[in-house]
Amino acid sequence: MHFGITSTPIPAKMHGSHQHYHEICGMTTFSEGHFHFFRANTGIAIPLPNGYHTHYFCFRTSFNEGHDHEVTGFVEAIKD
Repeated sequence: MHFGITSTPIPAKMHGSHQHYHEICGMTTFSEGHFHFFRANTGIAIPLPNGYHTHYFCFRTSFNEGHDHEVTGFVEAIKD
């Protein structure tokens, strides 16, 4: 598992749009004697029904104990 927090919205300069993304950072759960750190940016906001939105993420964790992990998913949806 990975637990992370996102930053406040960061404006995305995209051809006049009012999009944003977030920095996400955190660490994985402790497993098999170690854990991993991560820091990355999410993708831009993805609109959802009823005024909510989410963000896609894809990153690699820190390299520990001879390996790292690719993590992908979506941040928890929030209301705009």
